[in-house]
Amino acid sequence: MKKQSEQEFSGLKKENPFRVPDNYFNNLPEKIQANIHAHEKAVSKPVIRIVDYLKPHLALAAAILGFALIGYTGFRYFINRNSNSQISNQEIAEYMDFYSNDVDNTLIMELLEEQEQQHVETDDDLSEEIIDYLLNENIDIYTIANHL
Repeated sequence: MKKQSEQEFSGLKKENPFRVPDNYFNNLPEKIQANIHAHEKAVSKPVIRIVDYLKPHLALAAAILGFALIGYTGFRYFINRNSNSQISNQEIAEYMDFYSNDVDNTLIMELLEEQEQQHVETDDDLSEEIIDYLLNENIDIYTIANHL
């Protein structure tokens, strides 16, 4: 395999097939300078137009206006949707009349008494905890009794 490739390349000339044009490197700096000067003349200061200056500001204003419009529309949609489902005072009164018959005044009084008893029990528990704390801190029992 190597012998075949060597045979193929053996027939080629060993010279460089590429050539540099005559006086290329002598004329190169002058050509570069000419291109630079031509490019400087072609590129002048850009003219800033009012439209170019206002375009980003107008886009921002349009975006804010669009968000505000979408928000307002959504808000109005949900307000109108919920306003139809509001319960009238008459419906509330009918509901109360219907379900209030199940509640008896004696039941309410019993619940209030139970709640009051629970409140008194918690106050007694708290007082006992305070007295225990004061005794543990070596406060005289007569001082504690005088303040109660």
